[in-house]
Amino acid sequence: MRSIMEGMIFFRRISAPAPRSHPPKIEVNISELPPAPKLMAVAKAKIKRRIQSNLELAVNPAVAARLASFLVGNCEDTRKFAELISCDPMLAAKAIQQANSSFYRRTTSVNSVPHAMVTMGIKNLQEVIAKETMKVFKEEELFGGFGQLADNFWQHSVAVGRIAELLRDTIRINLSEDVYLAGLLHDLGKLALDRQQPLFYPQLLRPGFIEKDICTSEQEYIGIDHAQAGCWLGEKMGLPKAYLDVMLMHHAPEKARENVLLIGLIHLADLFAKERGMLMGKAEEPVPPLSAAFGWIILQEQHRPFIEVNVVNFIRSFKVELDRMGEEMSSLPLT
Repeated sequence: MRSIMEGMIFFRRISAPAPRSHPPKIEVNISELPPAPKLMAVAKAKIKRRIQSNLELAVNPAVAARLASFLVGNCEDTRKFAELISCDPMLAAKAIQQANSSFYRRTTSVNSVPHAMVTMGIKNLQEVIAKETMKVFKEEELFGGFGQLADNFWQHSVAVGRIAELLRDTIRINLSEDVYLAGLLHDLGKLALDRQQPLFYPQLLRPGFIEKDICTSEQEYIGIDHAQAGCWLGEKMGLPKAYLDVMLMHHAPEKARENVLLIGLIHLADLFAKERGMLMGKAEEPVPPLSAAFGWIILQEQHRPFIEVNVVNFIRSFKVELDRMGEEMSSLPLT
């Protein structure tokens, strides 16, 4: 194990690609941005009611378009169908929500989209996804109508899932939860917060807007952060607790008490993605040195083979693998 970590990294090549090595370019005239929202002083209980009363959130229109042919008649390529659903956080969440509903009388949680497909059956899943994708044409503009913000959100969500999956395979960690799905859903709360304050996220295109970190700014301008919003949303949807914990703790893994290893992986994957420029806007806080991330402490505490690993060397080797896989991200139907 030690030789794997300190030398070349060997991993199972996964079909899902990793992100590009170059950050997306954002060309926005600052004068086109809406004014910054006023600081909020809204009771958290009121915000929670608002979030949990609106479970109909945005779906990536590019993914919806690719799914259209899978939603009529017999679905011959069920694997591709599941992969496309897994490219969108809200569609994946809806599939998991329905599969875990009392209608199917499950004794154990459904933790992945393929598992949801088996539980529900193809026809039922087609109906659920068709209902959600039809709303694409009725949706209000996401993130103030700034398409680059939306594209960056979809890309970041998928990238964190792919990187977390690669980390798991590289380090050889066994988890019952779907690591990719946990990464895909980690920022789901941003969709909910955008409904609460549509003026906030466009400010991420304004250099210097974030003074401390994204969560602190969300709390100041909206009343809560996307981590709490995602947890409340997932709780109302009945998503498995592991995914709620990831949404709530991925920015503060040191506070985790359950599902600690999964949270640590997503925390690290989030940082790797942001360091590679895969973030919503240029105003997001600078990424701290990866080697100082608390996620490495979690790995060493929770996964004994990782104790003697040289973290700096591991990061260097892992980045090489991400670079090699980088261009494959462009094949995903995200924009």
